[in-house]
Amino acid sequence: MTGRPGRVGSWLRRRVARGALTPALVLSLLAGCAAPPAQRTDLGGGNYVLTRRSGFAPVSSGTLKTQLERQALADCAAQGKALAVIDVQGTDPEPPAFPSAALQYRCVPI
Repeated sequence: MTGRPGRVGSWLRRRVARGALTPALVLSLLAGCAAPPAQRTDLGGGNYVLTRRSGFAPVSSGTLKTQLERQALADCAAQGKALAVIDVQGTDPEPPAFPSAALQYRCVPI
């Protein structure tokens, strides 16, 4: 699909018009590109770190930190344990770089 500008857009409009791609499917595909999933790393000794970088969506590092904390909380809850945050860091660089965040945590017995 190289060549003239706008060719991808017209291709997409034709597919949506024919019903091959529904608007909901198109939005879900685009949303999937918005932010890469968080990466979980086992540091050993029951310590983990979650890292995430914003994608194309305008998201601050504060929002990313909240998302990471929710994911860590769900991870610990799945183990029947409570979340203990060790460290949280975030960066909001100038464009064209993307915001990022990291959350170091451990799951402790309730």
